[in-house]
Amino acid sequence: EEEDVHRPYALTTLGHVMLKRNQPQQALQWLREAVANARQTSDKYAEAFAWIALADAHQQTGHAGEMRNALKEALALCQQLGLAETQAVLARLKAAE
Repeated sequence: EEEDVHRPYALTTLGHVMLKRNQPQQALQWLREAVANARQTSDKYAEAFAWIALADAHQQTGHAGEMRNALKEALALCQQLGLAETQAVLARLKAAE
């Protein structure tokens, strides 16, 4: 369904809104759902951006290990898809180690 195609993007947007509102726990919920939904619909592009946002949420909550894991997931997808975000994700990952 068309709704399903847009769902991971909407969930990622909700996650970003929660981060801006300084509500990282709520952001984590939305973003985990975004990742799961993107995987379910095989949308690697949406999944990559959901992982990047999830890394932001983990950073805000001080979960360094979870942040690194999210960045690794994002990096693999960004490289696979040839996204411009690859270098920025790689730099964040190196800085976090």
